[in-house]
Amino acid sequence: MTDPGWLAAVIVGLGCAAGAVSRWAVDRALTTVVPGRFPWGTVAVNILGSLLLGLILTPLMDGAPASSMSAGTIPDSAVGLFLAVGYCGGLTTMSALSAHTALLGERRRWGSAVGLLAMTTVGSLMGFTLGWLLTGR
Repeated sequence: MTDPGWLAAVIVGLGCAAGAVSRWAVDRALTTVVPGRFPWGTVAVNILGSLLLGLILTPLMDGAPASSMSAGTIPDSAVGLFLAVGYCGGLTTMSALSAHTALLGERRRWGSAVGLLAMTTVGSLMGFTLGWLLTGR
């Protein structure tokens, strides 16, 4: 594995695997603690992942303003690849959010569907902002 592209892919994959296992564990834990059929695990992992990303990205961006962030600005350091791209990417889940929202809509649970989208979107933005602010931004 002398090709740095392969090494980066392995680092991201390991982080993603750790994040996905964490997502599964959080979802299982919340499912046993919180009764009902609302996808609290999906809400929790998306907010938690956003908070972690806010905490992780600020030091990695080395003082660059948040307005300069784009999809390609996460540094290619092993820490950035493992934590920001891999772990947070594996922990958070847009696909499960979409599926849960569609299923709630199909079951005509419109309030729950809108609540899920609102809680996840607003909560994730607040989580990222809190993480960003906690790093001294």
